[in-house]
Amino acid sequence: MSHSPSARDLDFGGAEHRLRGWLLFVLEGFGRYGLAPVAQDRLHLLLYFAAVLSPVYRLETPVLKILKHRTVPFYPEAQFALERLVVSRHVINAGRESVRDDGSAWDAYRISEAGLATAGLLATTAWGRRVSRFSHDLVQGFARLDPEMADAIVQQDAFFRDGRMDVDEVKTVTPGNEAVATLRWVAEDEDESPHNERDSVLLYFTYLQARMAA
Repeated sequence: MSHSPSARDLDFGGAEHRLRGWLLFVLEGFGRYGLAPVAQDRLHLLLYFAAVLSPVYRLETPVLKILKHRTVPFYPEAQFALERLVVSRHVINAGRESVRDDGSAWDAYRISEAGLATAGLLATTAWGRRVSRFSHDLVQGFARLDPEMADAIVQQDAFFRDGRMDVDEVKTVTPGNEAVATLRWVAEDEDESPHNERDSVLLYFTYLQARMAA
């Protein structure tokens, strides 16, 4: 006999299921802070920061391996999971609604009503509450940046920037990765250390923006 999905059903299953949950929470954050629909490159950028900064929140990273594609981060696994969410109507590809083109330049995603309902169910689990809070903090920190600089701050990131990662190189995220180490160094150098994880994320984004502007 069939039954309605529960939070337990949605939370079960391992890495692939968890990755879809990360995507829904990040897209929910973009909608909450008025940044939806979000272009594909920007979505992968926020997934990148979710990967390298997740140890700050004591979370497992959604994708362990990062690919530097051209000058931006890209996750084939996440893109595949995203397309599955589009097919299941949890996510809408707003960029394809009126443009007949297969190029990713047209792709722009937003969470659907079904996606919001699923994210709400996931957020009732212990894992979901923590990932939802982190995802929303991440998007909020990004939303506070100068719009003309925001997408380029990754070029200043200690894990990703030239000299640390080459084009087409694949690199594995570790709990003690360079971004986390730099964040802790910046925090120690401040007159007043961040009070919580959210403050740490905001501080790191502000640091990257200041480094780019210098």
